[in-house]
Amino acid sequence: MLGQERKAIEIYNELIAEQPEFPGHYANRGIAFDRLGQHRKALDDYETALNMDPEVAGGPNWLTRFLRNQAEKPPG
Repeated sequence: MLGQERKAIEIYNELIAEQPEFPGHYANRGIAFDRLGQHRKALDDYETALNMDPEVAGGPNWLTRFLRNQAEKPPG
């Protein structure tokens, strides 16, 4: 499964290079980063997507889920 996320990140990196104005690419790459445990990168991509388009599909849902998951993790 982790291989799929890594491949997805590679694909979204290419798409972002070609279409940097499309917020969905950042949002989807953020999801892949989140699944890999790269939470800072995920949050950066989520914020970029929402700053570009606050109505980006599912944006508030995945950002809320991300922040909730971070808050529930034990310190450490």
